[in-house]
Amino acid sequence: MDNHNIRSVQHLSPRPAVGYDPSAPVKIIYRDDSEAFSRWGSDVGNGGVLAWRSENGDDAAGAYQPRTPTAADFSAAIQTHLDAKARERQYDNIHTAIGYRGDPNPVFDAEADALFAWRSAVWTYATAELAKVQAGERSVPTIGDFVAELPAFAWPES
Repeated sequence: MDNHNIRSVQHLSPRPAVGYDPSAPVKIIYRDDSEAFSRWGSDVGNGGVLAWRSENGDDAAGAYQPRTPTAADFSAAIQTHLDAKARERQYDNIHTAIGYRGDPNPVFDAEADALFAWRSAVWTYATAELAKVQAGERSVPTIGDFVAELPAFAWPES
């Protein structure tokens, strides 16, 4: 979805007293009335990041402003990607899932081993590619593009 079609962004948790919480969950409402869920500071495609609040503190109008993603933005997106994969099998997050390595339940053990190896592959790749960005050997990708190029994961056969 084209980010310039964002109509508003609504906080899904209480508004902080001062400033904004960059990890606060938000609902993005597009001009065609479709919705998406994200967080302040998260990539919403096409290289843009939710990173603006109006001067009077409104959570809605004008909520989109493109900016170059930071290392923290990439790290948060990668972690969210890893956690989302673990949640596909009802784990709280990837750390919880990996805690099942060596579990007597062979399904939990196999899933944990697979997620452990995948997490390592993802962070190894991400670290190397982001080092290229910092060295000027690669242009800064959008967060969405970068997450899409991370190593793929396949659940083990049950």
